[in-house]
Amino acid sequence: MTRKLRFAAVSLLICMIFAAGAFAEEAEAPQPRYRATTTCAVTIRKEPSRDAEAVGYYAEGARVQIVSCEPSWLQVVKDGVTGWILRHTVADQTPIDKDDLPYGAVAGEYVADVGSPCVVRQAPEDGAEALFLVSEGERLALIDIQDGWGKVIYWRQYGYVKLDEHITAVEPVLPAAEAQPGDILAAYCSFYTLQGSLVPGRIKNIEVGCKWIDVTLQPGERFSFNEIAGPYGPGKGYEKAMSFFDGGTAPSYGGGTCQVSSTLYNTLMPLSGRGIDILYRRPHGPSGASYLPHGADAAVGSDELDFIFRNQFDFPVRIDARTHGNGVLYIALVREK
Repeated sequence: MTRKLRFAAVSLLICMIFAAGAFAEEAEAPQPRYRATTTCAVTIRKEPSRDAEAVGYYAEGARVQIVSCEPSWLQVVKDGVTGWILRHTVADQTPIDKDDLPYGAVAGEYVADVGSPCVVRQAPEDGAEALFLVSEGERLALIDIQDGWGKVIYWRQYGYVKLDEHITAVEPVLPAAEAQPGDILAAYCSFYTLQGSLVPGRIKNIEVGCKWIDVTLQPGERFSFNEIAGPYGPGKGYEKAMSFFDGGTAPSYGGGTCQVSSTLYNTLMPLSGRGIDILYRRPHGPSGASYLPHGADAAVGSDELDFIFRNQFDFPVRIDARTHGNGVLYIALVREK
């Protein structure tokens, strides 16, 4: 082969390599799942951190293509550039594919029983920072399991629990088509203490709220949180505790029950339009409730604030709501006979 032909062959090979690389990058580009509108001017960050490098910008009222939802951040794509914006900067979120999960829905994949105290850590590593100590007898709804670690949402970040001798059983959450009576259709857990802080009135109200909503719903039956768990007074066992009110907080009977309704809402979101019809839900306001991912809360306590849904499955379902007063609120939807 002449020198000129060898040069041409090498040039062609290099072009093919670059073309293959470009094709791979194009094939691996993240696909948007949701559309939304910005509520203010927004800087797009390279990483999900306020200190990360700026890689783009949205003006107020701009349309946003959302790739994925993190507890506090959204991964977005604009003009081929992928970056991150804070969740509270958008509104009017809708799925691009009508068959996708509702915006903000996080499906519990497994349920773990805690046989002895275990630690929720900031990363799936033995030496990672401890976020929370889970007490014996609690149940955790895991959104994933990887390399022997179960993943949960702890306030507005991820937490990880090692699946070792402290976990006595792990049960899968099953699709309705596969579930038998007694199987779990959906599950979610939230944490109502932060760095060990305990508020007796709030703990009591969460326990009482769980007791009242632990009910079975027949096919077609409607559930109103206010009608089932209310009225929120001493006659039903509630105590005074801090509640969200007019953008702030104030003591009131039943303070803390909104975390029960909000955890129930997160339990049911993955089933919305798939056996559960969510009829009415209002958030606490622009900031949402900080014990859950931004915007994924359901306020209750008045005519304007209620969480209402209907069982559209052709079989009864039971709300399994439980807490031991140690900081974990677990709610599951279980298929009944």
